[in-house]
Amino acid sequence: MQADADPVDDESRLLDALVNARQTLDFATLGKIDDGIYLMVLKAIFAKHLEFNITTLSSKDEFGIYLQPFLRGLVEELIYLAYFSEQDERLCDELLIAMQQLQVFEFCGRQASFFSRNRSLQPIYLPQMHGLDGNRVTDEAKSNLSARWWALGHEAPPTTKELARLAGMDEIYEYLFAGTSRTVHFSPASLLRLGWAQVDGDDPSKARLDKAYEFGLKGFGWYYAKFVKFYGAWILRELVGIVSKQFDHEVMESLSSVLDIYVSPTSTLRWPELITFEEMNIGIEDGIHCFRFINNPFGTALIDGIPAQFRTAQE
Repeated sequence: MQADADPVDDESRLLDALVNARQTLDFATLGKIDDGIYLMVLKAIFAKHLEFNITTLSSKDEFGIYLQPFLRGLVEELIYLAYFSEQDERLCDELLIAMQQLQVFEFCGRQASFFSRNRSLQPIYLPQMHGLDGNRVTDEAKSNLSARWWALGHEAPPTTKELARLAGMDEIYEYLFAGTSRTVHFSPASLLRLGWAQVDGDDPSKARLDKAYEFGLKGFGWYYAKFVKFYGAWILRELVGIVSKQFDHEVMESLSSVLDIYVSPTSTLRWPELITFEEMNIGIEDGIHCFRFINNPFGTALIDGIPAQFRTAQE
């Protein structure tokens, strides 16, 4: 695979392959209850991942930050499917039904608390509509879920992190968990990286914090766009390997080939990091981010090999 591939061409080829897969593959059985809950969930996940990647490749860069938190859900779905693919399908059906029931009952309780305090006149769905006690059915659903996990060999419901370890995906889970956490939770580091000041020809390494910083996505929007495009495709590549037998072989082979090229270590000079050179004001020629300068461990103001396309949104 070529190391100097054009990222624009790669994205165009990937988008074409994604659109073709979404339009060609058979998702119609999704509505047949006799297919089993596991197969229905599998197809729902794959359709969702295809559409997410189509969206990221079709969206403007400034929307990347709003799409990035979605990656946590995608990687969790990948982990669960990787786990389910090694289990008895009937037991997976029973577990998925138990998980669904518990979430419905728990969410009913949460929306009851919210609306009773903020908009008591709004009609909402509650188990009480069927003559059921909300607390009792929730407790029963928790016991049922524990029993379903026990049938699969777990003394207690495992965490996603534990399932990631079992699936050999703990590193990508921890990586994306960290990356999305700083977006969905309060994070001074994530907020300050949005501060950007033009230096107008000054030497960025000599700039001080008395510059006028403008806060917004124009200085770092490119980062989130690259992050969601690359890791969305990375997750999808792994997912294709799990679900491929459920879909047309030729279409899945074609999609897998394009994804392999897009996320290959040799097809791009750089994978999006959690802490970047740019936010540490290393390798930036036309501006500075709102961070105090640290000593450059490379002993140079610019780092060779940072592709220009990673900084186009700063212009």
